Amino acid sequence: MSSPAAFEHLLAVSRMLQDDFIDEDISDVQQGSGSASRTVSNRTITVRGKLRGRALVISYQDLYTTSFSATAPALYEANILEIFAAQPHVSFEGTCRQRNLLDKIGRFFGAGGNKGSHPIFSRMRVDVEEGTGQCLKWVEFPKALEKLALLPVVRRVNLQRGSGLAAIVPWHAAHSSADFVMSIVEEVCRAASTLDAAGRS
Repeated sequence: MSSPAAFEHLLAVSRMLQDDFIDEDISDVQQGSGSASRTVSNRTITVRGKLRGRALVISYQDLYTTSFSATAPALYEANILEIFAAQPHVSFEGTCRQRNLLDKIGRFFGAGGNKGSHPIFSRMRVDVEEGTGQCLKWVEFPKALEKLALLPVVRRVNLQRGSGLAAIVPWHAAHSSADFVMSIVEEVCRAASTLDAAGRS
């Protein structure tokens, strides 16, 4: 169900950024397959701007796509806020989130996310392709990534190689005020900033 307050809150957020721009779009998406499929409207509100020079994209979606497949129906999460901060020194495509019980059990059988020498792997589920996790060697980055992923409102952090990182937040946990959304934005930017030195090394 779409949140009627989403545009109002994100408009206030956009006014706290530099070079801000806000856009709203409604598109049709297909849910289900075969006789059970149906077309529903998906509202997307996108804010673009900068915070202290760092490019940001903050978007709210009624239906946030979590899987793409040519042979199976797309999967969606409802009412999601995605807060993306640019950082070209992210070295892998993956996710980071708190470990659940199944993850902890799975680690005994070689599942449940990657293992590595950094303590983040024992406390968090980090899915990273082997040989691409160089950015985790920067001491401050995994610490900031873990802190971000441990925020009670953050469902997970998506990492995009050569692009940046994004906190995935259920809207009901973030809609209290524009200031609250900006507090999450600050944490995403803080995590991204720990890799700035990688470009100067």
